Amino acid sequence: QAAESEVKAAFILNFAKFIEWSDDQWSSESKFNFCFIGSDRYKKEIRKQIENKKVKGLETGANFLSYTDSLEDCRVVFMRDLEPSQLTYIMESLDGLNILTVGESEQFMRNGGMIRFYASQGKIRFEIDPVAAKQANLNISSKLLNLARIASNNNEPSK
Repeated sequence: QAAESEVKAAFILNFAKFIEWSDDQWSSESKFNFCFIGSDRYKKEIRKQIENKKVKGLETGANFLSYTDSLEDCRVVFMRDLEPSQLTYIMESLDGLNILTVGESEQFMRNGGMIRFYASQGKIRFEIDPVAAKQANLNISSKLLNLARIASNNNEPSK
């Protein structure tokens, strides 16, 4: 489990390198913040993979938040082990913000998530919903899209 968290954190760090944000709300003096919501039992492993690196010329930070915390200073939000109501709350609070969302559940994708981890043949893989990313004014590099399974019909919120 700890090794899986490290692998996912490394993936998340690399995802950010292949995304273009269309806003200018972050100055060159800001940190590139990765925010983690939900299960945080592997904080040490995640911090090791994320903190004190560089993305887009900015130093990276790893923040562990509650689902009710403000996410406006985040560039990437990773959600895991959330109740459906918590997931819905977060996704609604992110509406209209230029923030990359990463999760693990199918419900996450149905609620407008952009990148989802899944297991296949004992490996961690990911799928991307480019429509959801475009709605947040994020441009995903074709290099990253070529490595992913492309999600379809996931833009309808779950009932």
